Amino acid sequence: MSVMEKREKQFRLFKYSIYFLLFLNIFYWFREDYLAAAHTFRGGFAWSQLADVFSQAVDTIAWFALLMVFELETRVIDDKTLNRGWKWLLNAVAAACYVVILLALFGYYKKLEMVFGFTPILAADACAAMGDYLSFATRLDEYTALNAKNCISLTGTVLGNSDTGILSTQVIYTQMIWLAASDIVNAGAWILVVLLLWIDTFIQLKGLEHGPLYRVNIVCKGVLYSVLMIVCIYWGYDGKFMDFWDAFLWIFAFFFIEMNIFQWSEENHELQTLNTDQQEGAQA
Repeated sequence: MSVMEKREKQFRLFKYSIYFLLFLNIFYWFREDYLAAAHTFRGGFAWSQLADVFSQAVDTIAWFALLMVFELETRVIDDKTLNRGWKWLLNAVAAACYVVILLALFGYYKKLEMVFGFTPILAADACAAMGDYLSFATRLDEYTALNAKNCISLTGTVLGNSDTGILSTQVIYTQMIWLAASDIVNAGAWILVVLLLWIDTFIQLKGLEHGPLYRVNIVCKGVLYSVLMIVCIYWGYDGKFMDFWDAFLWIFAFFFIEMNIFQWSEENHELQTLNTDQQEGAQA
């Protein structure tokens, strides 16, 4: 095995290790959503609310499936095979993923709507509100049962959401708004990124990789990745390690897709150059 082949094998191992870590995160988000649902959907939920209840897990599943579609399109399946029908199948899978991702985005919006449902409570303090309120928020998606021992920890201005029976302090409430809003910004930016990646695959298949559309696409993706990095850093600064870690892995994973597209472009360029040289040689 040559040095180049060895390095390529090591790179593939590293790349698929990142993909595997993202796959494992699906189970973490299911657990987080399930624990949060015990407080935010105390009375149960309908099947139509599944994307609202498990917004993080459903979102991650759809994104992981979409990541695999991009990996197949840009690295695993060659252009000839891709154009012989595989493209339609992958597009169908991707379309289903987009529907689920949009539903998850709506779930994030509903979560922000829930946070905006908090108002100052009429009771003298959190302990006096026991019975009307059963839980209190320690962070977005993190809740604790309200009891006589921990109610005294809720000092200052106390807010409550009567629909969910959850209390919050002003500091935590402000933090919840920012985190819920950042979820929407992050999800929206990723949707735009995959739209641009889809345009990239179209550009490659049509041989337009040196045109103005390709250059505009690069600039737009640069802006969106910058937004995603800012959100990732904010989550790390705020202390939400898993959110930071998950966002970091996703940026890393799509960096691999970008590399695939770049290599794909280089291979197409080399093939076009070779064909041109052969045609010129034949004419000579």
